[in-house]
Amino acid sequence: MVEGRSLEIWNEIAPMLYSLGVITKRDRFALARYCITYAEWEAAVDIGRKYGPTITVKDKAGNPVGLKMNPQIRDARTLAMLLMKLEAEFGMTPASRAGVGQVQDNKNDDSLQEMLKRG
Repeated sequence: MVEGRSLEIWNEIAPMLYSLGVITKRDRFALARYCITYAEWEAAVDIGRKYGPTITVKDKAGNPVGLKMNPQIRDARTLAMLLMKLEAEFGMTPASRAGVGQVQDNKNDDSLQEMLKRG
């Protein structure tokens, strides 16, 4: 599941980043790590949604004795932090593109195509 999804993410994001001049062939391994990490994050979030934020802890006899955080929720949080670092490397956050404190208000937000035409 993660392998197929990471390829979908690659096919979506690689052409966009390449057309913007953000990546070159040398960046393919870093971008591959991003795509795999993103797919893993999505899977962890999906499992967390399916089973909830906590899981029941049982004793040896199978009796419920408490609750603990679903490990998938913890994994999703860890992966989200890694994704934020990778996104910054590829200029995929407003702050990494414009510099902290220089993000512009996009009230008249044009499509990406229009922005690329204007340069």
